[in-house]
Amino acid sequence: MVYLKTIIMGQIMSISNHPPLKASQVADYFLRKIDYSAGDSITNLKLQKLCYFSQAYSLYLKHRILFEDKIEAWAHGPVVPNVYRQFKKYKWTSIDTVAEISNGNRIDPANQDAFHILEQVWRSHGQKSARALEHETHKDAPWIDAYGDRSPGQACNEEITPTAIKDFYKKQSIGRIAWQENADVRQDHHI
Repeated sequence: MVYLKTIIMGQIMSISNHPPLKASQVADYFLRKIDYSAGDSITNLKLQKLCYFSQAYSLYLKHRILFEDKIEAWAHGPVVPNVYRQFKKYKWTSIDTVAEISNGNRIDPANQDAFHILEQVWRSHGQKSARALEHETHKDAPWIDAYGDRSPGQACNEEITPTAIKDFYKKQSIGRIAWQENADVRQDHHI
C-alpha cells in the first residue's frame, strides 16, 4: 500500500510505502542506541537535536517528512514539543533509557528508509554533546528565521517548517553526505 501525505499550503508532499513515523518512535530509536550499562547517557536536549537532524536528513535525502510532529524554535534550538513533554521530568539530567524504551514505539523493521536515515544521523551526530548540537542548530537558518529577533533565552514556539528545513539543508553539508555515499553510482554513470 502506498501512503500519500500532503502538508497543507503546498509545503512538502510525501509518498512512501510506509506512513510517516511518530517523533516518539524516532526518540525511542536513539534511546536504544545508548548503552546505559556502560555508563552512556543522553539528555532531552540532545534527543531533541537528533530528532531535528533526522527530519532534516529525511527531507533532504528522501524528499519527505520522517515524522509528522511539529518542530518549534525554542531558546535552546529546535524542539519537538511532544517528545520534550515525554521526557521533561529529567530536566537537564540523563534520561533513564532502560525505563523509557517502549516496545510500542518500535519502527516497522520493513521501513529500511527510516533505519537508514536514523543510522546516518547517529553516525554523524550521535557522539556530539548536547551543547555542540545546540550550537550547530543555532547557526542554521531554519532555527534563526523561526526564532527571529528575540533576545537569547526568550520563549518562542514558532514552527520550523519542513519546507524551511529542506530548503536550507539541500544547500548544506547533508548534500555532501549523499554525494559521497553515491560516488560509486556517479562513477558508473559518469555523472
